[in-house]
Amino acid sequence: MRNNIYKLTTKILKTLSLYILLLPLYLKYLISNGIKIKTIKLYKTKKNIIVIGNGPSLTNDVDFIYSNIGSADFISVNHFAENEIFFKIKPQKYILLDNYFWNEKADRKLVERREYLFEILNRITWEMQLLLPINSNVKYIEKKISNSNVKILPFKLIDISAIGLYLNIQIAAKLYSNKIITPPSCNVLIYAVYFSVLAKYEKIYIVGADLSFHNDVSVNQITNDVEITYRHFYGNSEKVILFKNPEREKKMTMLELMDTTYLTYYGHYSLAIFALNNGCEIINKSSFSMIDSYKRI
Repeated sequence: MRNNIYKLTTKILKTLSLYILLLPLYLKYLISNGIKIKTIKLYKTKKNIIVIGNGPSLTNDVDFIYSNIGSADFISVNHFAENEIFFKIKPQKYILLDNYFWNEKADRKLVERREYLFEILNRITWEMQLLLPINSNVKYIEKKISNSNVKILPFKLIDISAIGLYLNIQIAAKLYSNKIITPPSCNVLIYAVYFSVLAKYEKIYIVGADLSFHNDVSVNQITNDVEITYRHFYGNSEKVILFKNPEREKKMTMLELMDTTYLTYYGHYSLAIFALNNGCEIINKSSFSMIDSYKRI
């Protein structure tokens, strides 16, 4: 009897703690501008979709992409538009998540990179939804991307990692169903998968999802700087100091990197359950990937 009372009391206290932590985040959500995710009608023409990451393995996944033109929809992220494949597959959905895309104090090299991307997006001739988090500088993006074919959709969210608790992934997957609490926003591929599940695709194929960045870091044995070798499908490899802000002023520590890595995999594990709960099948078709939460065929 005492054991049952203890369990019930613990459960009630945990629930109350969660609501207390959520309250200020929800109030901020209510007063913020932007579009509620549940009201967004995503472009959808096929029953299956291919989520395109920008990992170096994408070079070996191109044939799979080409073989599905006309039979699947596509969603891409970040700088994918800079590759010629973009204009051949014509994705209906595109996501930018990193604040360097709109931070007006970003490092000059980063600004040059994003300006090139915006130039490309201004040239597309098909209708495409550009999804951005509400904390983005929407006015800046609207100023830079004036193409009427690009529909800019700043969405409201409560990032689950902002709650401050590492919730059980089963609970996280249930919370995603309210379309207010969303997966960790530390990795754009997570949101490409998330929106694909919300669009109720039957099968979600993922390519170019290496997620091996934690294997590409080292610590400079003299300066203690955390360094990373960036390897993307759309560019050459480069080894640089890892910064955590677009101004490139605040260096990232190994502790912060490992925490981000945990959140990234937490996001994919919870999405695997979320997809299962919603009748979606996620298949990781990447020729190389460190993600072990999705089915491999």
